[in-house]
Amino acid sequence: LPNRNGEHLIGASYEHRTEDDTLRPVENVIMLDHLKNWVPELRFPHENVVGGRVGFRTSTRDRLPIVGSLGALPDGRALYGFVGFGSRGLTSIPLLAEQLVSSLLQHPLPLPLPLQKAVSPVRFANTKRPLAE
Repeated sequence: LPNRNGEHLIGASYEHRTEDDTLRPVENVIMLDHLKNWVPELRFPHENVVGGRVGFRTSTRDRLPIVGSLGALPDGRALYGFVGFGSRGLTSIPLLAEQLVSSLLQHPLPLPLPLQKAVSPVRFANTKRPLAE
């Protein structure tokens, strides 16, 4: 693993349905234990953890992102959504960005129709439940 000034950055935990912004050192221990299992030749003692931080990832109740038209603003400008990637943004954002840009430019869409529907904001149109819970 590359280091910066002799330190390594690892992460991250992901706890659903919480707004608690308390740093939990036990999660560092769990991540180091996972790392030890995944890459046994690496050794990072728990006592060498020098810090941590808390962040939040947006997600939707069905754990799929929202990509596409959300309608229009009162002044008539179009509004598009590109949110809710949760912990899968690194792998899904490049393709879904291509999907959104292709739709804006009226180019052929890279996703097949079932996947277009799966990430479309329209999937929440007939429900009174909030997009995220």
